[in-house]
Amino acid sequence: MSTFKKSLKRHVKLKFHKPDVVKSLALPTLLVILVLIVLPMLLLLGYSFINKEGIAFKLTFNNYVVAFATSYYWDSLFVSFKYALIATLICLLIGYPFAYFLSKVHPRYQGIILLLINAPMWVNMTLRVFGLKALLGNGGIIQQFLVENFHFDVYNNGVALVIGLVYIYLPFMIIPIYTTLIKIDPAHIEAGYDLGANPFKVFQKITFPLSFSGVLSGITMVFLPTATAIVAPHYLYNWSSGGQFIGQIIEAKVNKGYYGEGSAISIFLAILITIMSLTANKFDRYATLSEGEE
Repeated sequence: MSTFKKSLKRHVKLKFHKPDVVKSLALPTLLVILVLIVLPMLLLLGYSFINKEGIAFKLTFNNYVVAFATSYYWDSLFVSFKYALIATLICLLIGYPFAYFLSKVHPRYQGIILLLINAPMWVNMTLRVFGLKALLGNGGIIQQFLVENFHFDVYNNGVALVIGLVYIYLPFMIIPIYTTLIKIDPAHIEAGYDLGANPFKVFQKITFPLSFSGVLSGITMVFLPTATAIVAPHYLYNWSSGGQFIGQIIEAKVNKGYYGEGSAISIFLAILITIMSLTANKFDRYATLSEGEE
């Protein structure tokens, strides 16, 4: 009887301490989130309500008034979102078929193809943009050739920028879609064919809906960084004639010491992007679908 009690006590003790073990394992992640995300956002929020006057700091809401009332900022936001949307749509049109093809390739070759997709990301983004600048930027080899022979200036009309954004962020569209496609239970596809559906219907009714969460993830991972890009617009786009990106304006404000105004624009942009992301996730009807569920 005493042996049974000791065994029961040990079992209860282990079950009691199990949540503590899980919490302790989560501490490093929580610490990283706190130090690298929460704390900087709080500092940014605090700076957005401060104006520097000489050596004194003044609490004010004027930074947000300027951010909302200045038409130049809204024009910049429109330009940023326009090119981000174009780049995201092109990435989706290229990335989904490629991810679908990759999911059907023999597993032996999938790793090699994924390695080739990820290889450009091992090189610093600034270096890759400089490489594109030598080809498509102002005075670049391809840009000069197109201007001289076809009167088509890819630098001034934004084509070079779109090409650069697609080149940089295309892997961020392919990988999430590929990840969801390979997780689709083949039984769902077989059931579609057994019910008499043709390949197009199977893709329309089964494959694409079940991979939609990957599409949303890819759109988010491409749209957000392209809308706030700094390096690519600086070297691949004549912003003096077409308008600055919102990320360039924030950078310029901070470099000139206007921390409050730059922070207010950043906070407003973060709120706007968060609302857009949450709204996009509402469209995923299959987000909670797991294997075996109807």
